[in-house]
Amino acid sequence: MKIVEILNLLYCFALILEFAAFIKLRISAPNVERPFRIPLSIFWCIAMLIPATSLLIVMITLASWTSYLVCGGMMVGGILLFKLQHFGQYQGWWTFKKKEFSSTQVIDNNEVQMTDVYNEGLDGCMTF
Repeated sequence: MKIVEILNLLYCFALILEFAAFIKLRISAPNVERPFRIPLSIFWCIAMLIPATSLLIVMITLASWTSYLVCGGMMVGGILLFKLQHFGQYQGWWTFKKKEFSSTQVIDNNEVQMTDVYNEGLDGCMTF
C-alpha cells in the first residue's frame, strides 16, 4: 500500500505544478495561440482550480513521513539529474541532436503543414 501512497503524493505535487503553470501562462502569455483554450477569465480559472487544489492539499497532508522522504528524495534526484544533464552538455561530455519534424494538421477544412525543431533531450539521441 505504501507504493500507492507514494505515487499519489508524487501525482499531487505534479498536478499542483501543472495548475500553477496554467495560471502563470494565462497571466504572462494570454494571447498565445493554443490548440485549445478554456473560455474563462483568469479569475474564473483560479476559482475552477480551488476545489481540486484543496483536495490535493488534503491528500498531501494525509501522507506518511516515509512517503514525504521518498517523494522528496525523488524530486531532489530529478533536479540533480537535470542539472547534471546541462553540466555534461556544457562540459562537452555529450551533445543533443536537434531533430526536425513536420506534421499536417487540418484547420477549418484546410490542410496546414507545420514544421518544428525540438531538442530531444535524453531520449537515446545523446551522442558522446
